Amino acid sequence: MSLRSFLAFTAAGVIAVGLFVLVRNTSKDSKMHIPGDVNGDGQINSVDASSVLAEYSAISGNKPASFTKEQNDSADINKDGKTDAVDASQILAYYSHLSTGGNLSIDDFLHKIRLIHLESRINVCHLKTLQITVNGSENMKIILASASPRRRELMRYITGDFEAVSMDCDETLPDNIEPSKASEHLAVLKAKAAAEKYPDCVVIGCDTTVILGSEILGKPRDRAQCIADISKLSGKTHQVITGCCIISGGRVSSFSEVTDVTFKDLTAAEIEAYADTDEPYDKAGGYGIQGRGSELISHIDGDFFNVVGLPVARLFNELKTVDN
Repeated sequence: MSLRSFLAFTAAGVIAVGLFVLVRNTSKDSKMHIPGDVNGDGQINSVDASSVLAEYSAISGNKPASFTKEQNDSADINKDGKTDAVDASQILAYYSHLSTGGNLSIDDFLHKIRLIHLESRINVCHLKTLQITVNGSENMKIILASASPRRRELMRYITGDFEAVSMDCDETLPDNIEPSKASEHLAVLKAKAAAEKYPDCVVIGCDTTVILGSEILGKPRDRAQCIADISKLSGKTHQVITGCCIISGGRVSSFSEVTDVTFKDLTAAEIEAYADTDEPYDKAGGYGIQGRGSELISHIDGDFFNVVGLPVARLFNELKTVDN
């Protein structure tokens, strides 16, 4: 083989190897660059959110970061230049959307829902188990007086050490009550009913109302009411208010959290298609923001989880003050 042929053969080999490495790395990078898919398994789920929280916890504790650049790019789904609990919360919200039959891409989901205030309100409540002291006794049992599976799931973001119970109580509203006060009023009734049965526990009662103007929109009785309620919400901004009541050691405290939700201008076909699903009929206002109902929404102003049924960040902060 001549020197010229040898050099040409060697150069071709180097180019081939280089192209192989480039293609392999490009493929790996593009896989890792899927927003939200931090571990690169092609799925976006709670494992990714947990990984982000673990990384955020390490960084917050001045421990060395372990994410690669590609993982940070995937984790930073709100593109604010940092990996933190906000990203984890948004990944969890999107995972909830997928788990309930949603089919939006993560970019479309975040664009539609715009978790505006979640970034400033979310905290590290996901990073540790809540410890509560009542009358000097640590780790009091927590009772969540709610039959809602969505609230139970959200409560696990605060602590896994709680018991959820369903309480029967008279939920009749006073005739003259302001709509904005209704959910907190019902939350207090539920909490007091549970506190009678569990007097030595920390009891949490919750209720969520959807209010358009001065009208409270409850759970739709049937398809016709669902279509009527969604039609009222179409193109308008309404309020979702979750009232919470905490009772511990005889002390009663309560609060309300408000989120503004704006619907798109919906066609009759879009409204009827949604009413034909099973999703609306166990939810106040007749829609679920964490599921296919997200496709009806233009944007929100406030806490996303509050619309689902539990203001996670606010409740966590209120529970931290429970200390008699």
